[in-house]
Amino acid sequence: MVIENYSSFMGCWGVGPGWLRWLVEALSGRAAPIFVVLAGVGMSLMARQARVSDNRSEKLMVRRRLLKRAVFFFIVGLVYYYLLWSAGILQFYGFYLAVGVFLLFAPARRLWTIVGLLILMFFLMFLFMNYEAGWDNRPQYYSI
Repeated sequence: MVIENYSSFMGCWGVGPGWLRWLVEALSGRAAPIFVVLAGVGMSLMARQARVSDNRSEKLMVRRRLLKRAVFFFIVGLVYYYLLWSAGILQFYGFYLAVGVFLLFAPARRLWTIVGLLILMFFLMFLFMNYEAGWDNRPQYYSI
C-alpha cells in the first residue's frame, strides 16, 4: 500500500532504476483489492461459528463487533484524510465493512440478486454518466 499510494499520489511514475519502476508498475492497482478480499475473509472466519450454530445471539455479537470496527475505521480514516494525507482510503474500508456487516448472514439468493442489481446499475451508470468530468490526472507536487 505504501508503494501504491506514494507512487500514485506523489506522481513519481517512471522515476528511478528500472527494477524499481517494474516493481511499482507490477503492484499498481493491486494492493487495495487484496486488502478488501482479506477483510472479507476475516469477516467470514469471524462469523463462521455463528453461521454454523445458527445462534441468533452469536450472530448479533459478531455484527456488533464488526460494526464497531467499521465505525472505527471510518472515523479514523476521515480524520487521517482531512488532517494528514488526502490519499487515505481507510474510510472506504470502514464503509465497505459496514455494508458487509449487513450482508454477512444474508441468504445466497438475496446476495445473487444484489450482485445482479449492482451489475445492472453499473452498466446504466456507464452509459449515462461522464466519468471523465472533473477528473484531474496531473501529478500533485508538494513542498515542505
